[in-house]
Amino acid sequence: MKKECKTARKTVLIVLDLSYQSAREQLAGIYHFQQMHNNWDINLIPSNDPRFQPSILQSLSENIDGAIIKIGCALDISPILNARRLPLVILEKPSHGQIAELKELDRTFSVIGINNKKVGTMAADYLSQLGNFSSYVFIHDPNDNEWSRLRGLSFQNAMKK
Repeated sequence: MKKECKTARKTVLIVLDLSYQSAREQLAGIYHFQQMHNNWDINLIPSNDPRFQPSILQSLSENIDGAIIKIGCALDISPILNARRLPLVILEKPSHGQIAELKELDRTFSVIGINNKKVGTMAADYLSQLGNFSSYVFIHDPNDNEWSRLRGLSFQNAMKK
């Protein structure tokens, strides 16, 4: 059932790396929200497209009312941060440098993140419920990302218990 909103339509810039399943699921959730509330137009820019940075600059020169972005190592978010103080939702914990940049710009933003410690604990709990095995393994992300370290440490601690 659609909810009708009486507010003016807003155009929201969405920047996601759609080569990842998690980003495609996030996009599905955003589209679901859009359909429920029927007051958004979405300008989607896949950040795995080599032309994404010029596309962001082009979008920002148009009438964008806010942005939802997933920060990746290749994404220069400074044009988004500097643009007209747009409402900003970040779908991943920013790095220390990015947080410093946000604070320097005195930006208000929201972060939607994953509790990676909880993910590691839940994985250990699930495997423990399957039976009493002689060993368990956690395979770290080959890029040694922080999320992988947090999940692995939590997994290891839960398995020790």
